[in-house]
Amino acid sequence: RKKGFAMKKVIIASVMAIGLAACGGGGGDKAALVKACLADGDGTQKQCDCMADTFVKDLDPKVLKVIVEASKAEDSEAVIMSKMGELEPAQLQSMMTVMIGAAGTCGMEM
Repeated sequence: RKKGFAMKKVIIASVMAIGLAACGGGGGDKAALVKACLADGDGTQKQCDCMADTFVKDLDPKVLKVIVEASKAEDSEAVIMSKMGELEPAQLQSMMTVMIGAAGTCGMEM
C-alpha cells in the first residue's frame, strides 16, 4: 500500500512540475518555469521565482530535462509517465523531495 501511495505522490509532484514548466521559450529553464507558474496562477512572482530557483538548483539535470520536455508535449502526463521509467529510483525520490520541499519553502500548495 505504501508503494502505491509513494507513486501517487510522485505523479502529483510531476504533474505540478509540468504545470510550472508548461511554457518553453528563451531565457532558460528558470524563466520558462517562472513564466508558466505565473501564467497558470499557481503563485505570486516571489513564490514562482523561489520554486524555479529551487528546481533549477536542486533537481537532477536529467529530471529537469524530463519535466521541461514533458511540458512541451501535447499529452504531458503520458510523456512524463513514459520518461519516469528512464529515471533511477534515487532520481525519483530526489525529485519528490525537492518539489515538496520547495513548495513548503516557497509557500505554495501541492
